[in-house]
Parts: sequence; C-alpha cells; structure tokens
Amino acid sequence: MTAQWLSGQTRSGKTAWLIDQLLSLAADLGGEPTRGRALLVFAANGDNRIRLAERITVATEARYPVVTTTPAGFIESEITLFWPLLAQSLNLSAQFPLKLRPENEQELATRLWQDRLNAGTMAVQGWLPAQTVRRALDFLQLAASDGIPAEDLPTLLQQGIPPGFAPAEVWQSIGEAVLEWQSWCLNQGLVTYGLMTELYWRHLLPQPMYRKKLVERYCAVLGDDLDEYPGVARQWFEVFLDQGLPAAFTWHDYGKVRLGVGADPQALEALRSRCQETAQPYPGEDSLAYAWADPVLAGVQDPLAVPEVPAQMQTLQATSRGEILRLTAETVADAIEQGQVQPSEVAIIAPGLDAIARYTLAEILISRGIAVESLNDQRPLISSPLIRALLTLLALVYPGLGRLVDGDAIAEMLVVLSQDPQPQEEVPWYERIRIDPVRAELIADHCFEPDIDTPKLLPVERFPRWDRLG
Repeated sequence: MTAQWLSGQTRSGKTAWLIDQLLSLAADLGGEPTRGRALLVFAANGDNRIRLAERITVATEARYPVVTTTPAGFIESEITLFWPLLAQSLNLSAQFPLKLRPENEQELATRLWQDRLNAGTMAVQGWLPAQTVRRALDFLQLAASDGIPAEDLPTLLQQGIPPGFAPAEVWQSIGEAVLEWQSWCLNQGLVTYGLMTELYWRHLLPQPMYRKKLVERYCAVLGDDLDEYPGVARQWFEVFLDQGLPAAFTWHDYGKVRLGVGADPQALEALRSRCQETAQPYPGEDSLAYAWADPVLAGVQDPLAVPEVPAQMQTLQATSRGEILRLTAETVADAIEQGQVQPSEVAIIAPGLDAIARYTLAEILISRGIAVESLNDQRPLISSPLIRALLTLLALVYPGLGRLVDGDAIAEMLVVLSQDPQPQEEVPWYERIRIDPVRAELIADHCFEPDIDTPKLLPVERFPRWDRLG
C-alpha cells in the first residue's frame, strides 16, 4: 500500500478517514509482519491525541497494537529511550536526563546569564530582562522545531527582527548565550523541549542504528492534521517513507493555526508529492455545515439580502433576557420529549454565558428530567475561591496592595486556606485546623488591620474573647 494523503476542510471527515485507513492497514499487515511492531499514530496536540486515541480504541476494539502520540511527546520519549546512544556519541553523562519545566528553565537560564544581563550585552530595546531570557529560550525552541542549528540564530535574528531593536552585537551575544545554555544543560544532565528537539534531529535521527530500530518498532505511520506539525516532523516521516512502510496523512486546507509558533506547514506539505492524494473539500453530508454554510455565509456577506434560511433553522425572539433563556430551554425540552432529538445530540452554544444564565438553562432542563453537562466552561480565574484567597494572601505579603483587600476577602481567605482538600484520618480531630465562616468573620473584624501599603493580620489574642475561636 502506498502512502495516502487526504486534504479537506473542518468536519469533512478527515479523522474518520484516517481511522478507516488504520483499520485497513491493520487488516493488511495483520499476523506475522506486525509481531512486536505497532502502528504509530500522530495528533497535533495532547487534547486531539486523547480524543483520537479514544476513537481508535472504539473502532479497533483494542485488537491491534497502536501507539498514539504528538510530535513533542514522540521526541521526548525517543530521547529518553535512546539516551545511552546519545551519551555514547556525544560523550555525555551516562545518567538519564531530567526534563526542566518552563519556569525552572527560565530561573536557571537567568542565573546562568546574570553577568550578561547585568552588563547589558543582551539588552534589547523595550524588553525587560525576564522577557529577554524567555524569548532567547523561545528562539532556541523555534529554531530546533524547524531543524535550524542554534549557531545560525545570530544571523537569522538580525534578518528577521526589524532594525532598531538592538545592534548586531546583541544578537551575537544572545546566540552565544543560547549555546552556553545548551552546553551547561548537557553537562548537568538537564534537557528542555528545545534542547531535546535539537538533539533528536541533529544527533539521534541521523544515526543508522536508531533508524534501523525505529522501523523495526513500527510497521506503519499515520498523522492527523499535518498542517499543525513542526518542520522536523518531516524528517522522521521521510524515514518511514524511504523504507516503503505504509503511511496515511490528513491535511486541513484552511488550518495552519500554529504557523509561526512552532509549526511549519510548508515543510510538511512537501510530503504531499510522495503520497497518493485524495481531496475531500466539503464537510460531511451529516454535518450542519454541509447544508447551512452557504446560506449563512451569504447572509453575513450581504446583510440587506434575504438569505434562504434552511427549514431546520428556527428563530426565537423575546423582549427580555430571562424570557429568551426560558424559551430556549423549553424549546429544547419539547423537542426531546417529542422524540425529535436525543439529549446527547443537543448542544447549546452561548458565547459569554454567565453563571446566572448557565444556572437558569440547567435548572429548567433538569426540572424536565433532562441531564445537563457543561462543556468547555470558561470562567475568569477570579471566580474561583482558591484564586481569590491566594490573591488576598499576596496582598499581605507584598507591599502596596492594601487597596485591593478588605475584611470580607480576609475572612474568605481564612476559610478557604484552612480547608484540607485531602484530610488525613490519622490526624486527631482536635489538631485539624479548619476555620468556619463565623470564626473567620470574627478574626477579620478584630484582627485585620487595613493599610494602603502593608495590611496585616494581628495576633489572635487581640480579640477580647479569642477563646471563643476554639
């Protein structure tokens, strides 16, 4: 089977086609050829990978060995698995590496580059020192994602960033700092995603032994939404194609949303010429977009025209917000009770839905015996009691924040931060510290001292009847 390539739009059935290709490949390669080898399936990011893995499990009934991953996850797992090979070729420490989280990466790089930062050799106009460090690390990651050696950064930064930000000496210093950071991390046994990416395409992938092991472990490769992948992904896909292994890829004609932030669609699209291409430009016939897209788009483009609205599309009108919410919920409930639609097939899309509207819709539907689940519920962080408590605590630690805190916020902080999310049963009840709202208000009323610069909590003995606190 030759490599297959499907290009299409959103909801055109690309992922379903990819799963069909996987089933076909598994059936064709079943038996002895797949013994000890798995089908390698890529998704653009972690969320897509989870959904894709669930659909594959249902479709295959877990009968075939399938490994689902993302480009970043694949690089990390390969670097970890073949670290002894890298250690031998690069003369590194034999110990396995420790991956740094972004915040730790930022802190350690700042310490390493402190002399450069103090001397101003990395100073870029308009950038704070922390921004300079973060962007220098991001430059390394972006370059590694596209297969660009870190040594080329000074030249590329001068060419890509408009003049006036910094002279050439600054970009040269940033490039030298990045190389210093790479060397220091390897000597310490530390890796970051940018460093792992460069180690993979520059030192691990070219090794014949690794390429041999790679094709021995996987019998086919599939990739969903290749337009969102980093440029280096093309290199390992070409390894599979060069060996003549089966492959299947999907491409979003109007995707490329990660262009410039780690993805290189142009590099991945070069694989199209090596595949047998199938076009599926239109949404699936079972998709709402198949019937509704053209009339809705015509209405948006020409508001004065009267578009031919599909018969299935109804308009609900009311004079008040509460009435329109009730009318919407009752219309959904009536359709479900009449058997026109199943509850699992209903989605209420409401941008900017606040807590009152969400509660109103849910209560009406639940009262009619219809279960409701809130999906992609996006609320501001300040709506969380724990976040509010932490912000209040910051006002007691850092000066100049006294205007942002009051007695009620202090009481809420005491209640929230005194709750143990996982109570330890072995701790006696009389040693557990939990402050209820009543005692919290008493403490806030008598022990909180407001101040514009340094608000503080005074000792509890300031309260005449502090024994009442328990």
